[in-house]
Amino acid sequence: MVNSQMPTLRPMGGRGPWGTEGCSRSPRLAVGPAATTNDQREESHVDIKQLTAVINKFVTDKGWYDAQSAYPQTPRNIAISVAVEAAEILEHFQFADVPKDGPALAGELADVANYLFQLAYLLDIDLEQAILDKLKVNYGRSWE
Repeated sequence: MVNSQMPTLRPMGGRGPWGTEGCSRSPRLAVGPAATTNDQREESHVDIKQLTAVINKFVTDKGWYDAQSAYPQTPRNIAISVAVEAAEILEHFQFADVPKDGPALAGELADVANYLFQLAYLLDIDLEQAILDKLKVNYGRSWE
């Protein structure tokens, strides 16, 4: 059942270098090359919050949340990255109805999701709830 509450945007704070403590959540999943076996993927059922934690660990490990990073992880920069990566999905359909390289397309979709989850995290948006709320709104819409 879908919760009828609309998502609330809370003030940014504690997220990234412009907040207070950066990202302090620890992922519940193993990350890195050893964590990418097919057996583990089949056994791992994760939600958006867990994936976001893994993404944040990666960004932190790369040093991109550091204030002096060459790749500042601001909401503006991440929003731009979502759009750039989404455009790269279109390249797979340029002059073709079916993508020629499924794994490459999957990688582009993953890039979009990574940035999208990170953006929601940085803006303190509960993306799971926002998706459910938007689906509820869309059920009441007509596109005719």
